[in-house]
Amino acid sequence: MNKMSVTWVAIFGVLLAGCSDMEIANVETSSRNVISFNVLSNAVETRVTPINSSNLKSEDFSVFCYTTNGVPFIGCVDVNYNHHGVRIKWYDKLNKWYYSNLSEVHYWPVDVLNFYAIYPGTTIGRSDEHYEWEFTNKFQGVHYKCLDEFNTDLPDDNIQVKHKNHDVMYGIAREQVYSTNNGVVKFHFKHILSQIVFKAKKNLESMTVTIKDIKLHNIKQGGTFTYPDVQYTKADVETSRDCWSKVDEADTYSPYIIKDGNISVGTDDTDITVSGDSPSLVVPQGVTAWVVSGDDKKNIAGADEVGQSYLSVTCILKQNGQDLTTTDDAGYSTVYIPFSADWMPGKRYVYTLIFGGGYDSDGKAILTPINFDAAVENWKDGDHDINC
Repeated sequence: MNKMSVTWVAIFGVLLAGCSDMEIANVETSSRNVISFNVLSNAVETRVTPINSSNLKSEDFSVFCYTTNGVPFIGCVDVNYNHHGVRIKWYDKLNKWYYSNLSEVHYWPVDVLNFYAIYPGTTIGRSDEHYEWEFTNKFQGVHYKCLDEFNTDLPDDNIQVKHKNHDVMYGIAREQVYSTNNGVVKFHFKHILSQIVFKAKKNLESMTVTIKDIKLHNIKQGGTFTYPDVQYTKADVETSRDCWSKVDEADTYSPYIIKDGNISVGTDDTDITVSGDSPSLVVPQGVTAWVVSGDDKKNIAGADEVGQSYLSVTCILKQNGQDLTTTDDAGYSTVYIPFSADWMPGKRYVYTLIFGGGYDSDGKAILTPINFDAAVENWKDGDHDINC
């Protein structure tokens, strides 16, 4: 590149950096074959920010693209900050998705293109972050590690939610040319994680239940999600758990569902959400419950040793003013509940704790055991009653 060319590039970059939304519109309409983008997504909820059709536009997403011969066309690999895509953001004045940086505008080539997107696209994956993405012509995926959002290791214990998980979504649009959708690449974003939410109610008016903490023990913390090898991910096509790998060998962790709460539980007609304003996010996986009966009966210490899962509920549990289990100095007791699950990507699971049972740390029953009943729908409440 000669000196004159460098000068014009520098001037053009400055002009683009100062463009308003209306000027962006003028730039775009002067080039009819710009690669444009559109997004569709089902309504969802997360603990971080509920993502649905109304606020999907609050975040931008990153796009990578390769020719069918594997030649990179959009996006690159950076040795310091992993993989950079071209960021696409929503412009209200344009009423459309467009390039966040106008110096990265791309035009349709003659070759057929394969597009891959990740949402949100503003958090660049780094080795010290809880998730990072990886894109090449041969592999497209996300390395994700869930966080305990009620981390007590950080200062200022008055702030309950310390870390934020991300509701990561992916999009695929393969074998695209300009004539496919008149120059518009359409992504049907789909979720890679599962959502869980807990509700509670009591089965007797004579019982008093006040919940302080709920903790889910011994679930897998992370894994690698590989984009499915499909031409186009339509909204009605479910994501398989087969897309997840390295989950079984991931670290086990025990996240809080709620911490330092003061939640009074009502009767059947007044069940309440106890897991915060919105669901937690977990890596899709099968979860094996703590065994409390039979020849291999285990206490809590034994369950932890073999990685069996359970809920611990710190609460005030009384009937007619009398404690139903041993309490600490503050009057709280801990009830342990065996927990099993079969979480799938893009599914929302709702569990209802029905107080009237549970176990102590030695596996001794408190009243009657807790049972499960499950039903699941895509990003809608699937009621699970837990009789305790």
